[in-house]
Amino acid sequence: MKKLILLLLFIPLVSFGQVKDGVEFIFSDDFELAPPELILNSTFDKATLNLMSKEEKNSFLSKVEYYRKINRNNLAENISIENSPLSGTPKSLYDLMYDAYKKASLGNHRAYNIIDIGIKKFNGIYTVVYMDVYNSLDESNSLGYWTMACYIYVGDKIYLISINTLDRIKLEDVLKKINTR
Repeated sequence: MKKLILLLLFIPLVSFGQVKDGVEFIFSDDFELAPPELILNSTFDKATLNLMSKEEKNSFLSKVEYYRKINRNNLAENISIENSPLSGTPKSLYDLMYDAYKKASLGNHRAYNIIDIGIKKFNGIYTVVYMDVYNSLDESNSLGYWTMACYIYVGDKIYLISINTLDRIKLEDVLKKINTR
């Protein structure tokens, strides 16, 4: 369970439900929906892609939405959205995130430096449990990227939005609106 939480926080590649269920996340003009082929080629190696059926590829694509920085041909800087398999109160998710962060920092060649963690409201409506982390890829902290992991409560669902960028971007910088039907 703890490894699953770490995967969902830092490398959201697997999802457990449909994203397109009547909720639409509107992002700033700095990001655009990534093309399906780019998502697949960035997520899986060629050998795996060759083994996957069209149905398996479509199933994966239906469970996660990736947005890329505009005019980029890769997913190095991205936003991913997926239904969270986790449930519970904002406080319980906060505790899970913090515990996962503490465990991820132990004995790992990567250093996860927590910058901020908390519970807040987005647009005064939606509860957000968030963690802002600098992911150092070397011991000197000179090479790395930022991750803003956010669990957003929309109605009776919880969505995980992960923002991975080279410069520190907060949820409010890129998420402009949430539309519900």
